[in-house]
Amino acid sequence: MFIISEFNPQLLSESDSEDSNSASTFSTPNVSEMTNNVSSNNSNMNNNNIVTYKGQIKSLHDALLVLEATRIGKLPTINRRLSTFERKKFIKPNSIFVWNETSCGMKRWTDGKMWSASKVFNNHFLIYYEKSTKDDTSNDSDDGDGLIKQSFSLITKDYQRLHLIYYFKKSQLEEMKASAIHIRKRKLDSPTASDDEDAGIKKEGEQTTIQQAKLPSQDPYLKDLALSNDIYPQNLL
Repeated sequence: MFIISEFNPQLLSESDSEDSNSASTFSTPNVSEMTNNVSSNNSNMNNNNIVTYKGQIKSLHDALLVLEATRIGKLPTINRRLSTFERKKFIKPNSIFVWNETSCGMKRWTDGKMWSASKVFNNHFLIYYEKSTKDDTSNDSDDGDGLIKQSFSLITKDYQRLHLIYYFKKSQLEEMKASAIHIRKRKLDSPTASDDEDAGIKKEGEQTTIQQAKLPSQDPYLKDLALSNDIYPQNLL
């Protein structure tokens, strides 16, 4: 997929010159109209086909809701690796990307960054700490507030390999760990409680990174999606 960031009339002449037989019959299009069309199409690509969701994956339930939304077409999937320009523009905290390996053939996600070895997080995820290009060691103890990459993959019961990548800041990690402990305690006290019941809710005036990032399990557009055991492994539901 090739994205034109802005209309360049020179592209027409360059493309046209490749076929001298058609040059004499070429009719000049309305440049203003083409510019509007390219701008509109490019905006749709950026907004609808690059980042799957802007928010936070705090629990397994959040991840499954985003995957289900892509499966039924409520959210987009990406089917190719990002260009250098797109990496710089879209790989930011709280950006979530989903792809279906079975349909697009993309096995690995590449983002041009250096990462530490993976660590298991909240039983179901792998996380990676962004490494400085000046340091080849594992940077999970580095100063600063670099990115963390969280990954999740599954195979549905109809044999679709789904992958999710979520980026967040290192400063969010402790809050996410505390939230995970809270959820596990609630599950022990009340086995029927939702993973996300009361999570991220604070008294008026209190602010946290978790609150500031939208949660799929609290998003009216996603929270009521049904997760069928005909699609997802029973141990994940």
